Amino acid sequence: MRDLFIGKRFLLYNIFLVAYFIVSILWDFLFIAGLWLLLIFIAVLIYEVFVLFGMGKFIEVERITEDRWDLNGENTIQYLFNHNFTTPHTIQLTDDLPYQLQIRGEAIDLTLLPHEEKSVTNVFTPKQRGNFQFGKTRIYLDGPFKLFKRRFLFNNDKQVKVYPSVTTMKKFELEAKALSPQTLGIKKHRRVGHSYEFEQIRNFHRGDEYRSINWKATSRVNQIMVNQFQDERAQPIYTLIDKSRNMRLPFNGLTLLDHAINTGLVLANLNLVKKDKAGLITFAHKIETSIGADNKSTQLKRILEALYAEEERLEEANFEGLYTFINRSLKNRSILFLFTNIETEFALERVLPLWRSINKKHMLIPIFFENTELSAYGHEKANDIGEVFLRHTANQLAFEKQLLINKVQAAGIMTIYTKPQDLIVNTVNKYLELKARGLA
Repeated sequence: MRDLFIGKRFLLYNIFLVAYFIVSILWDFLFIAGLWLLLIFIAVLIYEVFVLFGMGKFIEVERITEDRWDLNGENTIQYLFNHNFTTPHTIQLTDDLPYQLQIRGEAIDLTLLPHEEKSVTNVFTPKQRGNFQFGKTRIYLDGPFKLFKRRFLFNNDKQVKVYPSVTTMKKFELEAKALSPQTLGIKKHRRVGHSYEFEQIRNFHRGDEYRSINWKATSRVNQIMVNQFQDERAQPIYTLIDKSRNMRLPFNGLTLLDHAINTGLVLANLNLVKKDKAGLITFAHKIETSIGADNKSTQLKRILEALYAEEERLEEANFEGLYTFINRSLKNRSILFLFTNIETEFALERVLPLWRSINKKHMLIPIFFENTELSAYGHEKANDIGEVFLRHTANQLAFEKQLLINKVQAAGIMTIYTKPQDLIVNTVNKYLELKARGLA
């Protein structure tokens, strides 16, 4: 009987009977009627148990979902029901969801008609990466009078891996292949100069550089022809991700590290689409992940598996160790997209000399995050003197962050200053701009 559970109506009927017998103390004729009510109630209980357990009822549920989920994306779970009911029945479905989803006590109520094949779909948006463990699935079948419930227990254990947003990566890959100038902020840039790889001779178009004119071909066909050069390929592009405590700040349900990881995956995939070499370095107090730049077919999978397991650290970022590692390991000139979050001038003064040294041998592009909540708070209307002071302080902090960006740019280092929600678009734009200018 461990699968038999008491329903709410059982408790209500018991309360009614107890109250009835208390009142019947005053009038004897009510006591006799109460005994008949008690007998009827017991008979109904026996009948309900017999209906739930004694008629060979059969029901199964299957949970269907992908083995991989996207971080901050819409991921679906479908429940398929199979049963042999000959009359309509009300059921309640509960599922042991992973603790990372932070969903407790969610139940699905539905009615199954005779011989009906039914499915229910739920959508979940995970805010963490890692292994998500699903447990048992339970169905509670109501009796005819809803006094009891019968439990059906299914061992549908399943592990789902939540990866950085692969859907977003694929979307940007399609846009890059389609060369569409209007999608998700991706812009096409006119080439300034050209690289050294000759591609073809074509007709002159307005906006082409005059120095690209091929005079011999022009004289042969009696119309202006120009040399077209393709983007220089096989350029090492590294994604450097700071995993220190400064990257634990949350925005839109994700930490800055999660935003950086999603962007790093998109950037690495786009590097490979553009025939460049993609690499990855993650660090906090020490270098934790290092994948050398390459354009092999397995490179994206290696980067994806590495990013999937990354976690924030409580230590400060060791930029001295990063500088030493780059000097020792990166022999060829590379483009380094550094995702970090520096808030104070003191912290910047400590790392800026190191960044200058790195930028001499490579092209370093630090990416800073705008504190959108702080900026929004600073522009809200103040209702009293205290709020005026707080709004002014918020605006002052935002202004000081912009001064830090200006100081980095004054040192000759290219930077990106972006809102977390615009991080992917602005980073991809910068990469495409470097490709258009012949710098990548």
